[in-house]
Amino acid sequence: MPGKVSTEMKTTLPEGAQAAAMNSGFWISLMFFGQAVCAVVFSRMVHISRAEIFLPVLVLFAGGVVSALAHVLNGRRGGGSGWRWLIPAFFYGLFITLMSNRSFSGVQVSFDTSYFHPVEYATLGLLLGKFWYRVIEQKGFGSFALRVFLAVGLFGIADELHQWFVPGRDADIKDWAFDLAGALAAILIVAVIRRFTAPGVKTFQEPAE
Repeated sequence: MPGKVSTEMKTTLPEGAQAAAMNSGFWISLMFFGQAVCAVVFSRMVHISRAEIFLPVLVLFAGGVVSALAHVLNGRRGGGSGWRWLIPAFFYGLFITLMSNRSFSGVQVSFDTSYFHPVEYATLGLLLGKFWYRVIEQKGFGSFALRVFLAVGLFGIADELHQWFVPGRDADIKDWAFDLAGALAAILIVAVIRRFTAPGVKTFQEPAE
């Protein structure tokens, strides 16, 4: 049966598209690089200094490179520990912390920047969800969702408390609510992927090791 599925995939998907669909590392790296480019473009639009945005963007690019290398090296070794999927979450958490550590004084935007929180924390939730994905098969989707929600929520609390000590920043319960909304969005995205992804095309789950 596995051989038959593989043959069908090769006949219905171009070789490059098939590899991308099967490779979680590809999508994770693409997410890092995409957000890095968006951060650079946005910083130029609102005149954020290069010094303030350099390190956060560097962490995003590094996260993309390291995530890709970890996946490629692991594939060549024919498997490995699921702990490797904490690497992307670590880099993204570091990016959020670095952004929170900056006051961006003098920068003015025409909208509430709190709306960035759901995007950032949905991304973090998806990366943590990748790490905990096998919990779904072992303990059910509820256990998976609870782990992601609590981890993202606790990180959001820590980040808000951290901002109390940053000049020009403060803790905001509204921001934390947006963080939790991002966590719920990540859980929903995983549920949708599981519901609508065709059997044999695994965009989120890795083959068994």
